[in-house]
Amino acid sequence: AREVDDALLKEGCYTIRPHLKRRVLMTHAQKWLAEGRAEGKAEMLQEMLQEMLENFFGPLSTEARQRIDEASPKQMKSWTLAVRDADSVDDVLNGAAS
Repeated sequence: AREVDDALLKEGCYTIRPHLKRRVLMTHAQKWLAEGRAEGKAEMLQEMLQEMLENFFGPLSTEARQRIDEASPKQMKSWTLAVRDADSVDDVLNGAAS
């Protein structure tokens, strides 16, 4: 499957056959919606993790915020579960919580 950018899609909609236009638009709309959902979930998880860390341990350092910003959703979930047993932000982010 070839990636289609927004501008190309808009331009193509003016020349595509009417019976295919709806199918093309719906396929891309579903893709964009799924991407938006994934991004929204990651942002929500990031905010929740930052709030939990700040509530337990106080203000986060620039380095801690950067690590969270760059983390995958899977890593953020792992860190969220580690907060309860950790003694510090470093314990959470470095896997020392026990």
